[in-house]
Amino acid sequence: MIQEPGIYVYAGEAPELIEESKQWEDAERIHFDLDAPGPLPQLLRRADLGLLGTLSVANGAVEATLKGLAEKQMPMLRTLRITSLPDFPVSMSRLDRLKWLGQLDTLSLTGLGLRGGVGEELAAMRRLEGLRKLSLNNLRLSPTGLASMVIAPHLSRLQTLKLSAVGLTDHAGIVLSNSLLLRHVERLDLSDNPDFRDIGVVRLLSRPRPNIQILSLADTNVSSDITPMLCSAVTLPRLVRLDLSGNIDFGDGGLFSLTQADFIQRVEILKLDAAGIGDPGVLALAESHAHMLRTLTLRGRTNPITDEGALALIRSPNLRALERLEIHPHHLTDEGRIWLLVEAPDGLEGLSAVKRMLSRRALLRFAQRHRMQGIHQLGRGRLLTLLRARLSARGRERSSSTDTRTNYP
Repeated sequence: MIQEPGIYVYAGEAPELIEESKQWEDAERIHFDLDAPGPLPQLLRRADLGLLGTLSVANGAVEATLKGLAEKQMPMLRTLRITSLPDFPVSMSRLDRLKWLGQLDTLSLTGLGLRGGVGEELAAMRRLEGLRKLSLNNLRLSPTGLASMVIAPHLSRLQTLKLSAVGLTDHAGIVLSNSLLLRHVERLDLSDNPDFRDIGVVRLLSRPRPNIQILSLADTNVSSDITPMLCSAVTLPRLVRLDLSGNIDFGDGGLFSLTQADFIQRVEILKLDAAGIGDPGVLALAESHAHMLRTLTLRGRTNPITDEGALALIRSPNLRALERLEIHPHHLTDEGRIWLLVEAPDGLEGLSAVKRMLSRRALLRFAQRHRMQGIHQLGRGRLLTLLRARLSARGRERSSSTDTRTNYP
């Protein structure tokens, strides 16, 4: 994961904290993650944090930071992220004591260390009326808590809602479908809720969701049966990004159904990692009208895509907008991996896993079969570059062909 810019404070000893605190006054982003906070509350009370826009606190720093900043004037603060593991319990009621709570437009809460009814407490915090992004991750959200949230007027203006690994069940589909909570939501993430299955999605989408553009149902246990609702121009008319990773029962049948719907003409990002996708599914995608598709991910051993399917994707004239392709390389032959890298359009990202699986010996054998001379002193990277240069003409000729079946030049 790429670390955000800003000041990261991990030291808990008093001398180190005091020294680092001299940098805080000019910071726009600060990240505190401490086991033992030491003099942190006192230092925060004294610091001028007038430029601070994003505050992230984790573990032992949470209680100390919230205590030290409860009455602080921080006019620029808009984002608060809290991560609390079970060893560092934090009461949700402490949030409501923050003088600047009403300024926030982004709130992220992560971890089983958050104590008290998370949903109930959020529903009672009426000062959160300016909130536009709410992220709840890996914590306990009870049915009562969810029911409280969906009728809270101050949460009805959310544009991004993430409820990941919070224990949602199929019943949550009914609760959410009749709620104010989704009225303006454009990005909805319900990932990592294995008890939220097909019936939950059907209930959720029993009403049109005209604003949702980004939807994640990764690792939820949905199958290909929900494809018609996901593709519906009535239910999700603006959906352009879809993540169904980890749903092994979605499979080729689900992907084939996606390719037959109008949805495929507007999708920009499609993530199907470990979703049971094989050659039949990707061949259907290669022949579809996915002209807007920019990112396609097909990682995971449970996606048994072979040379035929992989090469069909990069040779398809319908997928010329593709900027990133991630594919599991273990089901590909050395020959297929090489042709995939040779024929990949310039600028196509995401094939690093395929490249890593290629040995220098495999590249040498391939080059020798194509009668290339003076190659034995070259390293793996230089060999691959030379192969691309020598064979790119064949690759371009092959990619313009309407026959996408595996047929190595």
